[in-house]
Amino acid sequence: MKYSIKILNLSACILIIASLTGCFPWPHTTARSADVQGRVLDARTHAPIAGAKVYLSKSPHHATYTDTNGYFHMKATSNFHLASNEGSGWPDSKDDAIGIFHTNYTPHGFAAGMSGSVDVGNIYLEPK
Repeated sequence: MKYSIKILNLSACILIIASLTGCFPWPHTTARSADVQGRVLDARTHAPIAGAKVYLSKSPHHATYTDTNGYFHMKATSNFHLASNEGSGWPDSKDDAIGIFHTNYTPHGFAAGMSGSVDVGNIYLEPK
């Protein structure tokens, strides 16, 4: 009986301290990347590049591919957190980048730390 009361008191103290310090684990999401769309073209011929992989560079690697006309649309993504990541050094949208890869072209990348919906316009890849 005394053992269960001690555990209950200890649990209550930990809960109160965690709540007061802001460390209480509240599940939440934070924005990771914007809704991004654009078109991938050959830098020399300006022809659309079909099948180019457009992806977030940090894990988890969300990706999409360009269609036959070179267009892509990557929906906005969020990170899920069980606890607060304030000051923890966990990656967020400011650290992430969008990469574009096709086997016949030199890879290309740009910052993804944007919010809302972003049309990056035409992106030109140099043939290898």
